Amino acid sequence: MVRIKKYSGVIVCLCIVLLIAASAAACAGKGVEAGGAGTASGGQGGQSQSGQNSQSGQGSQGGGAAAVKPAEPQPPKEPKYKRSPVTGARTLADGRQVGGSAKGKLGDELTNAFFSFKVNKAEYADAFEGLKPVKSYKFLALEITLKSAFDDPVPMWADDFFIQWGEGEKDYGYPIEKVSAAQMDEEFTLAVGASLTKQVVYEVPVPEGSAEYSVNFYEYYEDKTEGNQFSVIFTLEP
Repeated sequence: MVRIKKYSGVIVCLCIVLLIAASAAACAGKGVEAGGAGTASGGQGGQSQSGQNSQSGQGSQGGGAAAVKPAEPQPPKEPKYKRSPVTGARTLADGRQVGGSAKGKLGDELTNAFFSFKVNKAEYADAFEGLKPVKSYKFLALEITLKSAFDDPVPMWADDFFIQWGEGEKDYGYPIEKVSAAQMDEEFTLAVGASLTKQVVYEVPVPEGSAEYSVNFYEYYEDKTEGNQFSVIFTLEP
């Protein structure tokens, strides 16, 4: 009986120690599990934040790819120089008009793509500065005024103005050579804003009566495109 009492106390003590140890182990396990859950939650939070950042980057990329609004077409500017109206012209893709014609009379001003010109007067002459016309011809002297209508200097020739007196293949002529300072230069440049008045002299057949003439200019561009024809038409008595 004594032995049993002695060891029963020891057994009780051991049980108490085991219970305390088991309780401590259980608490430690729950703490670890809670920490793991917290870590998982933190990982999810990090994943969520990273996803949001990624979406934000996509938004930024989308903003960079936005299309630029094209410029609205501007209405065509009014021409600086008012050209003479032409008939029968067609318009090229670049806006130039070709194949048309404009007509005027003595004293009318005709304006083309480069300049305006006006035939102030026209008169016959049997001689000019000591020159005599060929047989059956006489001189026809014109006074022409030119005015620049272009924003660049215009290279010109007196031969730009040819005269017609009929419908035949040979019923036309060009100015005679320059023998007087009053005559238009055979080659010259019409400066921007410039104006000049010069004589242009032709040899024409002696008319039997009144005769109709036309002084003509054709627009001619640097790319060899021929534009419109501008003509001053008049009648002279012998």
